[in-house]
Amino acid sequence: MAAVLKPAGFYDEDSDGKDEVYFSISSAFKLGPRRLYCFDLSHKNLTLSQKCGSICLDPKMEDSDGDLHPEIFGTSSASGNYNRNVPYSDSSTWLMVFNDRLGFEFPPVEFPGFANSLVYLPYKNENSKDMFMPHVNGTDTSVLKSRIMLYSINGKLVRYRLLDKFRYPNQSKIFIIKSLPADRIYLLADKFFELNDRLDVIRTVALPFGKPVSQYQVDINGDGADEFIFYSEYEKKMVLYNSDLKKLTELEFPTEDINWKIFPFFSSNHKYGLFVCSGKDGYIFRFTRNDYFIFGKLLHPGIYLAMFFFIVIIKKIGNFQMKAKEDLNNRLINLQLQGIKSQLDPHFTFNTLNSIASLIYLEDRHTAYDYMRKFTQLLRCMLNDAEKIYRNLGDELEFVTTYLELEKLRFGDKFNFEIDVSEDVSKREQVPKLVLQTFAENAVKHGIMPSVSGGLIRISIIKEKDYLKMTIEDNGVGRIRAAGQSNSTGKGLKLTREFYEILNQINKRPITYQITDLYDSSSEPTGTRVEVWVPVDDFSDYIRS
Repeated sequence: MAAVLKPAGFYDEDSDGKDEVYFSISSAFKLGPRRLYCFDLSHKNLTLSQKCGSICLDPKMEDSDGDLHPEIFGTSSASGNYNRNVPYSDSSTWLMVFNDRLGFEFPPVEFPGFANSLVYLPYKNENSKDMFMPHVNGTDTSVLKSRIMLYSINGKLVRYRLLDKFRYPNQSKIFIIKSLPADRIYLLADKFFELNDRLDVIRTVALPFGKPVSQYQVDINGDGADEFIFYSEYEKKMVLYNSDLKKLTELEFPTEDINWKIFPFFSSNHKYGLFVCSGKDGYIFRFTRNDYFIFGKLLHPGIYLAMFFFIVIIKKIGNFQMKAKEDLNNRLINLQLQGIKSQLDPHFTFNTLNSIASLIYLEDRHTAYDYMRKFTQLLRCMLNDAEKIYRNLGDELEFVTTYLELEKLRFGDKFNFEIDVSEDVSKREQVPKLVLQTFAENAVKHGIMPSVSGGLIRISIIKEKDYLKMTIEDNGVGRIRAAGQSNSTGKGLKLTREFYEILNQINKRPITYQITDLYDSSSEPTGTRVEVWVPVDDFSDYIRS
């Protein structure tokens, strides 16, 4: 008669200081014994459980309720091959829990359905309540669908969850990992799922292999906590995960038999290891910590952090440069607007229009027309160059000439002006807008107009190495006397100075200027000289077309 004996464990049931051995015998397809046994090796006594059609296969012994006495439980299968009238027919699966005297802890709970199987494991919830977690799966889902359940220690159903929303529900497997404050529940289907004690999914991890995959739960490193081993027969590779579902390592491991039996052991030098029995072959595994592993782990984050901080620094530098550039641009725009306002000085504009009106009234049409033509030419030039920072020297000379001619028409013989440009100077050279007009206007207002006698303004432009040297000189009353006779705020000169300061932050070579007071032999003021040095071909990208 074919029969299978499965050991359950050892326990000193009669308290004589010597353990008894517990095991099950199942006769498979024969009508032989299907019982649990307790054998007293010292007294040669044999204790039997009640005869059943279904029996606890692959029995395990564990003190699941904390009473210091073990319970015996395992798996149950509805094989349907015991056709005699016996209790607990194997046409159903049964939740059976035995005590150390091989009696039932509670009346067995039936789960009908041919060819179904039942796995039940001890479980402790967050309230430290001891429970059992049965898991039914199989082929006869018309009677009972695959499900996972929680039962109290006295055999009462607490809750359950159907597994029909998972792929491969009839091939799923349940795992329990001892932990605090509650044991951890894992379900293996098409993925690896962690459940809470409400049987809700709280985490999902993809499997390292496609189907089929073999899985085992065992303490691989001797730290007292179980880990998971997944093995792919197709890829000949095993992958290890800890109870947090984090991958620990993977290993090429060719073996023909995927039905492993795993036994922890300690070697003679007290090193923990695993003995894996696969068919006729045996393998010894030791999993040790790589002391240099942390450096490998830190290398990639270190590179990442270095790159991250490098990118952040570059971005901050870029943002700072963009902001600085934007600030400069805004300041230039603001100065442009103020420059336009200074060019359109209300007194100059109204005086010019009044002069034109007077000429028309006096019927000096030719002079009035010439006056109006020059004024409109000045306005057109101001509007056309409103958005420019630089313009060519020819346009700047035309603008200052028109301005001085308007002032001369207005004041008659009060002053004259001369403009001299050296032959080696190209009028296509770029110069800051109003580089001549600002100082020429100051010469008219503050130098010539307060003077009693007629005045002269000389403008000369020469080339000195890589610079254009522009000189604006008048024979007026000088700055000291002009300061006492004028209500000017010096706003035009202030705008010019700020304008050049901004341009000097952009250009490779600076724009400089110098104002010199002129005196005669008796130390009387005889005018003012302004010299401006503009670098040739050194204007920046800020030039507006």
